[in-house]
Amino acid sequence: MSRRRKPMRQVRRILEYRFERRLSIEQTGNAVGVAKGTVVNVLTRFTSSGLTWPLPDEVNRVKTLTT
Repeated sequence: MSRRRKPMRQVRRILEYRFERRLSIEQTGNAVGVAKGTVVNVLTRFTSSGLTWPLPDEVNRVKTLTT
């Protein structure tokens, strides 16, 4: 089974709902419109990336330059 990449906008919404709005994993999935497993996957990958929330300015700057 192949995994499709999630749009960065969707990843950011998952992180925002989980960390800023403090929603549960299930609530976050419902709010974003994805399965709980997707939320867990995004959070696991985010944690292992070593990044922190809110995202560092460098990450936001890269997004601004590529849009």
